Amino acid sequence: DGIDVNDFVNGISGTSVIDLSNARQIEAVNITDSGADNDLVVLGIRNYADLTLEGGFSGDVTVHYGAGQGSALNVKMVNVDFDEEGGAFHLAHNAGHVILDSAGYSNILDDVHFGAQFQKLTVTGSGILSLQDDLNFAFGVAEIDASANTGGTNFSLADASTEAGLTEIHIMGSSAKDVVTISG
Repeated sequence: DGIDVNDFVNGISGTSVIDLSNARQIEAVNITDSGADNDLVVLGIRNYADLTLEGGFSGDVTVHYGAGQGSALNVKMVNVDFDEEGGAFHLAHNAGHVILDSAGYSNILDDVHFGAQFQKLTVTGSGILSLQDDLNFAFGVAEIDASANTGGTNFSLADASTEAGLTEIHIMGSSAKDVVTISG
């Protein structure tokens, strides 16, 4: 079953923390915009439950996965906008592969981190996906497959995104307009 996380306000400005470590049969986590400037940390998601984010976020959202990890993490974004003035999206997991379903009209993330083991991004869905900060890939290899996306993509890579630099870059574009910036 799923867990819905919305209106995550703890009464004061700061960080709201939700620990799901004991939700052993969880299949989905849905996080919607709270309308507050609070940061949100969700801990202990098990079984590589599907993650859905919806709405605009002005605070950071950090999601930590725990036991039961698989080979890829499924993330769906529906009209997501992380405020360029401070909202960031962080995934802490060890899979190395993120499958991102870009739904709605557009999903805009100014600051995104897909984990220390991140090596491959697969983009699906019909919404535009704009990742406005350099993507950080592990082990010098960047693999992006947006061939299943019909909305278009916008992202950038920098050779300095890993300590050793990028040694391989593999990109498959969407069926719409794609903008890729590679620097360094």
